[in-house]
Amino acid sequence: EKTVTVSLAVSYRKFVALSSVIRLAGRMVRREGRKLYLRGEILDGESGSVVHTFVDAIFVAVDAQAS
Repeated sequence: EKTVTVSLAVSYRKFVALSSVIRLAGRMVRREGRKLYLRGEILDGESGSVVHTFVDAIFVAVDAQAS
C-alpha cells in the first residue's frame, strides 16, 4: 500500500551515546479510513525499558495508479 506522510512529530527524551546499542520499535496505533496513525520508539538496547526518542506519525494511503 502506497502512503504519503501528513505529519511527523519527534520527541527527544534522552541522549544516545555513539557507542550505544539501541533497539527500534514501531507499530500502527490505529487506522481511520485512509489515515494510518503510527508510533515509533528508540529504546535502550540493553534493558529495552529506557525510551530515548519517540515519534508519532500520520500517513494517508493514496491510489498507486494516480502517481
